[in-house]
This record gives sequence, C-alpha cells and structure tokens, in this order.
Amino acid sequence: MSAAARFPSTPEPIHVPDAVLEGLGARLRLTRWPDDTGNDDGYCGVRRGTFRVRR
Repeated sequence: MSAAARFPSTPEPIHVPDAVLEGLGARLRLTRWPDDTGNDDGYCGVRRGTFRVRR
C-alpha cells in the first residue's frame, strides 16, 4: 500500500500574522548554535547546518 493510500491528506493553507513570523525570525537569529564537532555524517543527530537560518 502506498503512503498516500495509508494517510490521505490535502494541503491546507495556514495564515500566520507577519508579526509572529518576524518574532520567530528574530529569535532564530539570536540562537546560539552548539558546535557540531565530529558529526559530519549526521550519525549523532541532525547536523547544525540543517537548522541554521539561511540569510
């Protein structure tokens, strides 16, 4: 059985106020990211670069 057959869904738009998105962006910019030493292959979890904000 395909994934679509097991969990049928359709995309639904969400509406988030601009002020909320701006606040989230500000908090992410202020985040102190931990060092990702020794996790180049992602074995120890998601690599830091995955979560960093791309500007």
